[in-house]
Amino acid sequence: MKFYKCDPVAFLEGTSELTLRQCGAYARLINLLYCRDGIVPDNDYLVARMLNLEIRTWRTVKAELHTLGKVWTGPDGYLKTPRLDDTISEAETVSKTVKIARRSRRDRHEIDTELFGKPKKINGTRLPIQSKSQTQSKEREISLLKGKSLSPEIPSHDRDATFGQPRKVLPFDELKATLKKALTPP
Repeated sequence: MKFYKCDPVAFLEGTSELTLRQCGAYARLINLLYCRDGIVPDNDYLVARMLNLEIRTWRTVKAELHTLGKVWTGPDGYLKTPRLDDTISEAETVSKTVKIARRSRRDRHEIDTELFGKPKKINGTRLPIQSKSQTQSKEREISLLKGKSLSPEIPSHDRDATFGQPRKVLPFDELKATLKKALTPP
């Protein structure tokens, strides 16, 4: 584990009765345990070497910390400290959640790419992907709003004096039918 949640108030309260030597060894041991995901065997030579302490110093400090209930050996033969197992299991849960979210995001991206081609981006932001029928119906709506002809048989000859857009001269029923046809998906 490269990162773990640290509560400085709890650490200061929990180590207030320790000497400076005990507190330093305890802090290094906690970091070592989290660095190795709680897998540190109860081997005095190995632990002293990993903590950069003399073997006699580690044995003395370990006995003192054991008496105060700060360090003990678990049934699996590894060193344990209070809240170690809870913090590691919490970190594993968060890691699994992040992996699932990342996987589902990747799967959605692959499905979108397979169905609709390369996803469109503007300034690095991925736009929501629309189906072809949604895109075509929006194009039809836009073309109606701009006053363009939807089919070659509908003439667009007169010009609107205000905006210069082509103006259609259609009977109401024909216009209604054309709009209905344009707005229904194929």
